[in-house]
Amino acid sequence: MSKSKARYYLFPFAWIYGIIIWFRNMFFNIELLPSENFNMPVISIGNITIGGTGKTPHTEYLIRLLNKEYQVAVLSRGYKRKSKGFLLANEQSNLADLGDEPLQMKKKFSNLVVAVDENRRRGIHRLMDTSMKPFIDIILLDDAFQHRYVNPSISILLIDFNRMLKDDYLLPVGNLREPAGQIKRAEIIIVSKCPTDLQPIDFRVLTNNIKLQPYQALFYSTMIYGELKAMLSSILPIGKQATHEENTEETEIMEVGISYENLTMDQIKREQRPVLILTGIASPDSLVDYVHQYCPNAEAMVYPDHHEFKKKDVYKISQAFEKIKAAGGVIISTEKDVMRIYNNSYMENLAHYIYYPVLEVRFLDEQGASFDHKILDYVRINKRYC
Repeated sequence: MSKSKARYYLFPFAWIYGIIIWFRNMFFNIELLPSENFNMPVISIGNITIGGTGKTPHTEYLIRLLNKEYQVAVLSRGYKRKSKGFLLANEQSNLADLGDEPLQMKKKFSNLVVAVDENRRRGIHRLMDTSMKPFIDIILLDDAFQHRYVNPSISILLIDFNRMLKDDYLLPVGNLREPAGQIKRAEIIIVSKCPTDLQPIDFRVLTNNIKLQPYQALFYSTMIYGELKAMLSSILPIGKQATHEENTEETEIMEVGISYENLTMDQIKREQRPVLILTGIASPDSLVDYVHQYCPNAEAMVYPDHHEFKKKDVYKISQAFEKIKAAGGVIISTEKDVMRIYNNSYMENLAHYIYYPVLEVRFLDEQGASFDHKILDYVRINKRYC
């Protein structure tokens, strides 16, 4: 049976799912279900589709923007973590405690407060506790657009340029978690993963298709891939800086005669080094396309989002890598993936060859300053006081 025909039989389920979501949203709208406000800036970053819109890079953009002046906390549900309830990240926290995305942010920003809780209201109250040290100025809610028990100060909704809502359907037929009309709940909409060469006519067409409300602001962003970081030289324990001068077990592991210097794709192309692409994220196409610009013959091994690599997976990966290892081959993965790879004992023999690109969010059409001012102005006016 073809995919299109199979999808046709799923439409009744999408219809039922849509009715359930409609009633749920109505109950929140008429306050039969409670939505709580908080007397501090709470910024939600989420999407209306399943995965792959760039939530984590955009959350990290906000962290960089805010953490120079304010104490920022990130609250996530900690998808696929093994722990339960409220948990505050510390130097002993690991993948099982936090999940890959919160762990990534905690390792990247040493002064960032990171917490996980499947109950966001409870998590916010815990972070707002006056006995909490340090004192939290702002809370960023990761992937919380559907969590309507919290009424955020600002709701930022991400839409993937490659999967515009008008072309999509509700689950399980398509990727929509909610009807596209629910974007009206967001104050800020960001079309992410845009090509860098969008023309003025493209912006106008996209803006008309989204049908903004008067209170909404629309921005366009793109993902820029930077240099490739060696996993074993950059992913260090929480609270440590990525430097070879630290006297840690990680730096001792590096004394095996292998170079851990960062690379660039230009260098890999120039040296004709073969590449194996390894991902377990929702939307790997952009990374695969990026690597193929430099290494057209690179093999891609793609696994589901948040995939935990098992022994049988690593056996297949090792077999594929052995074909290119002798020629100076490397494995290129993503920053989120290496959070799951780093302490995976099955991956130990491959760890020395794994690199990941630094991913940076940039706003198009010189919108970055406008976005920054909008966020900073709101936080200054609504700053939490003791």
